[in-house]
Amino acid sequence: MDKIIIRPMTPEDWGAVSRIYVEGIATEYATFQTECPPYTAWDASHTKECRLVILSGGVLAGWCALHRVDPRWCYRGVAEVSIYVGEQFRGHGLGFQLLSALCAAAEKAGYWTLQSTVLQDNTASRALHAKCGFRLAPPQTNRRGSKSCNQPHRTQNYFYLQSGKIRRFSRSAFFTTYKAEGAAATKKCSGSCYLQ
Repeated sequence: MDKIIIRPMTPEDWGAVSRIYVEGIATEYATFQTECPPYTAWDASHTKECRLVILSGGVLAGWCALHRVDPRWCYRGVAEVSIYVGEQFRGHGLGFQLLSALCAAAEKAGYWTLQSTVLQDNTASRALHAKCGFRLAPPQTNRRGSKSCNQPHRTQNYFYLQSGKIRRFSRSAFFTTYKAEGAAATKKCSGSCYLQ
């Protein structure tokens, strides 16, 4: 069995990362994206922390990263998961190791909810998320009552994982915590503070 290493992603990994991303796009069930963005655009849209790669036998076999779902302060601990495993490495448990490592890194970094949008026909990704403790969220609907999806003929599943350490706040406890954390911030926030 090849030696498995999980480490932080570096900009030098982009060549292999983008090739794996293109392989995912080609499946037509990993993402709605039709082309891989340039590194600068990808880098700007993902958090700087919690970017991981997995190597099998010294070859970059997969990657994962987080994307903030909303820049407002109250959503600072909520992120969307991106995870891709190279075609030749699929089905060997690397995705499980990688997603497990991402969940641990995300919790250590202060995230309390991870979510992932998985197309209905991506059975491998659905099984992977379930195996890592993600739960299937109820179907999302828009104001007109229809399921939200960029492509009406495709059904999305929303998965989420909440940290076991999350404290559920009442409204008054939330503001007390906000004030305590806000006191340490360099910028005073008034209800709708955005991450910088």
